[in-house]
Amino acid sequence: MPARPRKASLSEELFGKEAVGLKKESNETADQPESVEIVNPFPMQDTLTLLDTVALNPETLAKQEAALYLEAGNYQWDNGKVAVTVRHVDSDTAAGDIFGESKGRCLIDFSGVVIGDSGRKGLFRFSISPDTRLQHDREGNLVEPPTPDMFTKNYSRCTMLFFQGQERRPETVGEVIHFMRRAMYTMYITLGKNGGNYLNNFKLL
Repeated sequence: MPARPRKASLSEELFGKEAVGLKKESNETADQPESVEIVNPFPMQDTLTLLDTVALNPETLAKQEAALYLEAGNYQWDNGKVAVTVRHVDSDTAAGDIFGESKGRCLIDFSGVVIGDSGRKGLFRFSISPDTRLQHDREGNLVEPPTPDMFTKNYSRCTMLFFQGQERRPETVGEVIHFMRRAMYTMYITLGKNGGNYLNNFKLL
């Protein structure tokens, strides 16, 4: 049997086949999101080129860098508050360590806000270690004559301060820690040539 001709839809009858086809195509296009290219009005290269022409003020730069560290001088813990934390350096082990070679070197950190004679405040931290280590140079060689490293020196400074305050030697590491938390003392803090603050010494009040 011959195929029956397709009956035109109402839309086709009213507007014609071509108009209906265009309308369908238009709807399909409208459903698709339109991609918009955003142009950066400030290209990075142009910004870098502009910064190359900005001159620095040496005095302003010096003040900004000085604000990173405390100036050398005498300081105390602000309101006597100091935090103490204990950590272990697993990669640094030696015979005679107080917790044995399995845990590594013991480091005790003291940190808090300090206030100087000038009234300036800032954050400061120093570390001590009852596990003795000797100082090495940048190539990893022992310094001659043999010299205790910074953490060992700081621990010795604490035990000496304990002796000055208690007129006896400490019997445990814990005694040293408790004393350093409650005693009233000043710390002389130095400023390194390349920045950074370091503990130099203590003095009982």
